[in-house]
Amino acid sequence: MNQACEPISPWEEHLFWLEILDDHSIFVRDFLSPTESHWVVLAQQYSERFRYLRAAGEDTKPKSPDP
Repeated sequence: MNQACEPISPWEEHLFWLEILDDHSIFVRDFLSPTESHWVVLAQQYSERFRYLRAAGEDTKPKSPDP
């Protein structure tokens, strides 16, 4: 199977990786022991920051040039 993927812009790739980082921070938060409250809070803060950055990125997405 040889399927070509549509190329994505560097901006779209950046947003993609912010989503992956958010997913990983949630994964880490959910699998920490409740006794590790400091790390749970820190992982939650990372998740919130990644979501904020992704939302800000969506709001400031560069427009494609007019043909």
